[in-house]
Amino acid sequence: MKEADIFEVENRRLIRSFFRLPVAIERGEGVYLYDVNGKRYLDLMAGYGVALLGHRHPAILKALMEQAEKLITCHGSLYNDARAAFLEALSRLLPRSLTRYFLTNSGAEAVELALKLARRYTGKPGVISMMGSYHGKTFGALSVTSGRRYREPFQPLLPNVRFVPYGDVGKVEAAIDEDTAAIIVEPIQGEAGVCIPPVDFLPRLRELCTAKGVLLILDEIQTGLGRTGKMFCFEHWGIQPDILCIGKGLAGGLPVGCVAAMEEIADRLRVGEHTSTFSGNPLVSAVGSATIKEIVEGDLPNRAMRMGQLFLTKLKELQAQHIFTREARGMGLMLALECRFDVRKALEDAARSGLLLCHSAPNTLRFLPPLIIDEEHVEAAIRILHDVLARQDQMVSPRRAE
Repeated sequence: MKEADIFEVENRRLIRSFFRLPVAIERGEGVYLYDVNGKRYLDLMAGYGVALLGHRHPAILKALMEQAEKLITCHGSLYNDARAAFLEALSRLLPRSLTRYFLTNSGAEAVELALKLARRYTGKPGVISMMGSYHGKTFGALSVTSGRRYREPFQPLLPNVRFVPYGDVGKVEAAIDEDTAAIIVEPIQGEAGVCIPPVDFLPRLRELCTAKGVLLILDEIQTGLGRTGKMFCFEHWGIQPDILCIGKGLAGGLPVGCVAAMEEIADRLRVGEHTSTFSGNPLVSAVGSATIKEIVEGDLPNRAMRMGQLFLTKLKELQAQHIFTREARGMGLMLALECRFDVRKALEDAARSGLLLCHSAPNTLRFLPPLIIDEEHVEAAIRILHDVLARQDQMVSPRRAE
């Protein structure tokens, strides 16, 4: 199908929900994507952090094809070898305190179950979330997501949710009452613009939850699996959650999520109270096992830390060169460049130059590349970004800059 025909069909048939770049992708290889015209793009979007191993990784393809030849679907009411192997692989990554898992089809689904577990275990309805948080757009996940533009059209959402400033333990403590079941938090806020908390925030939050008998839910859907330079972001602060949500790159690009919980919390859920038709299907499970193996054996968290430090240094140099940039920040290969203008035109400009990026809010470029990128890819991205920002410097007037 020709590019123009693809644009026409998708624009006509799909519900208009995504901000979209005028690029029709046909295939991928490593850190690159190729459109239907054969043009190559350096992919620093990676499906919003999903393609941790890049595209068409040999281990992923092998696991996918071998499992597809045996069995594709197997309901959770039956046992399955691929699922059992995946669960064992997960258990070797996760803290020993988190011994019970539920496999979902997305990160938002994982958040839904985490909220249900918190209510079921504590018998309380209240949840504290953070200003700037993003946990998904299904009703429960949306209820603990703070963005007004996401929430307002769908009110009323779940009651008994309070939002407090991210990073302020005092405000969190003041919000806790007798109905508070849990606090949910991203270790690093992604949608808000890759916001890193004060160094003592998460340790103090852990202490507070323990002291008050409140569950700590960590949303590591974007930060987990090596993205920030540790297997899980909470390891940077030496803490552990009561309930953990993971997803995105866990199955190399296939739809997946997971909730990991302490046994006494998980065991409050009775048979039939939470199920899912596709939960732990063999195809995703086999690919998930292969993905974990590649992350561990390739030491990708350490690679993400090294490449992230290089990338952040280069972004800070860019920031110093361009007048309408505000701050470069990040951890590992979860990075952002905050600007003083709406970055959507810059995203389109970068795409025309062969670079695909994400964004956070209207003014922040976000970088979630595959963990396999190397120095050559970083340098190529910086060259393109320099040209894109130079054009923005010429286009943005001082009065329009934020």
